[in-house]
Amino acid sequence: MIDAKGVIRGTSNSTNQNIVGQKTTDRNVKDVIYNTRTYQQVSYNKTTNTRYFVSIVPLINTAGATNNLTGVVYIRANLESVYQNV
Repeated sequence: MIDAKGVIRGTSNSTNQNIVGQKTTDRNVKDVIYNTRTYQQVSYNKTTNTRYFVSIVPLINTAGATNNLTGVVYIRANLESVYQNV
């Protein structure tokens, strides 16, 4: 979870809790915060030979007369088990 100012507010990765409270450096997250449009991509890490699905979804507060960006949810899923079954 990343707030509307780009500050990381939470992570499900227990070994990476040190990033909470820091500003994101991910360009795609910044683009979603600016444009409020969902971003999705399948990426490949050459170092670990691993495929990932990345989805960055804006959280919009629709209460009241205006729609305000509350933050974004960043999801990265390992796709290797899917490719092994193909």
